[in-house]
Amino acid sequence: MFNFKKITAFVAFFLFTSTAIFAQGIPQPQQQAPDIGEVSDSELQLVIDLFSEIQPIQEATQMKMIEKVEDEGMEVQRFTQIMSALQQGMDADAVEASEDEMKKFEEINEVISKMQEEADDAIVKIIEDSDMGLDRFQNVTMAIQTDPEIQARYIELLEASEENQG
Repeated sequence: MFNFKKITAFVAFFLFTSTAIFAQGIPQPQQQAPDIGEVSDSELQLVIDLFSEIQPIQEATQMKMIEKVEDEGMEVQRFTQIMSALQQGMDADAVEASEDEMKKFEEINEVISKMQEEADDAIVKIIEDSDMGLDRFQNVTMAIQTDPEIQARYIELLEASEENQG
């Protein structure tokens, strides 16, 4: 049975793979996993281990981003609202943003984008330096997301890892 911590780790894993790795310009997975061959339990365990190294980087980066938004006098919720609207193709008028608010948003967004780039670079380096490498990591994480059997094995190994940690 899942507990909250396990569900959070599992969800965070998929958020990570869809943002940090695929932000490097690699297309997001389609519904069907490519034929990547057999995925071993040792590869799944390595993904879990790599994620445990990557997660603190993501968390620290998110905290720095929140601090930056707040230090610049903008509420995180408002920043997110504007970002979401712009990503959906809306303009500043759609979110009733003043010229000054948009200027502040753009300045903050530029700094935050650099923070995310630095975090992504550090994450990619960790993965590239592993025994797995970036391409195989991406293929295995894609298989975890799209293949129910591999996903079940991943969850089982994740649960076992968490039990061993305490």
